[in-house]
Amino acid sequence: MYKAKTLRAWAWGMIGIVGCMAATAGETQEYTGRVYADRTSTLLPLGNGTGVMSIQVSGISTMSGNPPSVFLMRCAGLGLVDAEGKAASDVYCTFDESDNDTFDVKGKLVEGEGMLEVIGGSGRFAGATGSGKFQRTSTDGDKSAGIIQVKVKTK
Repeated sequence: MYKAKTLRAWAWGMIGIVGCMAATAGETQEYTGRVYADRTSTLLPLGNGTGVMSIQVSGISTMSGNPPSVFLMRCAGLGLVDAEGKAASDVYCTFDESDNDTFDVKGKLVEGEGMLEVIGGSGRFAGATGSGKFQRTSTDGDKSAGIIQVKVKTK
């Protein structure tokens, strides 16, 4: 009889622990920050007056949050530049908080601003979802700065 009571108490304790873990899962972290990066792009002119642009970006993003963080950032993109020089690009970025904790976004940017979608990550960001936005704040001479806002929901 004693063993059955002990086993039941242990089982209910484990159920309580699992319940607490499930209740704390699904945390949403809101980040707002500045992007400082080096950007390179190449343009393949097309016969119709447009061009295909490939983009590589790497740098850092300092983000407010709890706690504030600095992320290493790497992006790649492909876009189309119209005859007037306006660019629309699809980009994919990874934000590395540490070697193990990263989150990934994809976005559609038009003339340096657009919406982002969180598409996963690793470590504490594994399976992350969310959304955000980006706005380039740099000048014509320096296309490397911007503001990012992103909500990252972890599972």
